[in-house]
Amino acid sequence: MLFQKQKQFSTTIRANGRQKEFNFLKVNSASIPTYHIDVPDERGNRHYFSMILSEDHWTISSVRVPDWILSAEKLLENTVEEYERTAPVSIYR
Repeated sequence: MLFQKQKQFSTTIRANGRQKEFNFLKVNSASIPTYHIDVPDERGNRHYFSMILSEDHWTISSVRVPDWILSAEKLLENTVEEYERTAPVSIYR
């Protein structure tokens, strides 16, 4: 039986004029490449959204996210692309 380790990472990105820690979790069971992402705002409220690979670009797929997250979409896309290029593949037996 094969088990695939979940890929998760965190990084700090400047959004809304402040440094924010974004947490990424790759969803292996999705039919299209997907990352679930969460980030807290200034009040401590956590915002959850997903990014999907669509036509060779990572895009935010959630309907309602604050404008400051939408304005950081390109930085988030670059972060996911970089991780996809450099992350090792881990498969356990």
